[in-house]
Amino acid sequence: MKQNIERKIDESFVKKTIGPRENMEAYLTEFYKEKRIEKELPKTIKKIIEEIINTWDYAVSKNVIRELFKTTQKYNISKYSDIHLNEMIGEWMALELGPIEWPFAAAGFDTYMQTVNHSHFVTKKKILK
Repeated sequence: MKQNIERKIDESFVKKTIGPRENMEAYLTEFYKEKRIEKELPKTIKKIIEEIINTWDYAVSKNVIRELFKTTQKYNISKYSDIHLNEMIGEWMALELGPIEWPFAAAGFDTYMQTVNHSHFVTKKKILK
């Protein structure tokens, strides 16, 4: 059954969305600041999760979670991915490597990239193969 996170969350949601204990503590710290709550963080992971569930306020929580996400490595790596992709497409076109296609299954791409990364010299013929 799908839960309505605007009203209520459960332990599974907390673990999947907020993540490990450090993230939960950071979330509660920022949440407390936003709500002007002055109290110490719970000491155990179980109590931290209970506190997040019991104090859940979707309107505030979504903003806290979004701002915390913006400080992660994952966000910073992906932040300019569209720019990098466009640069790579431009380089591809400048090298006249032909139309861009996706000839791989997920596992096939990983295998192909390992081959390319471990070869000392990659030719146009090898790339188009």
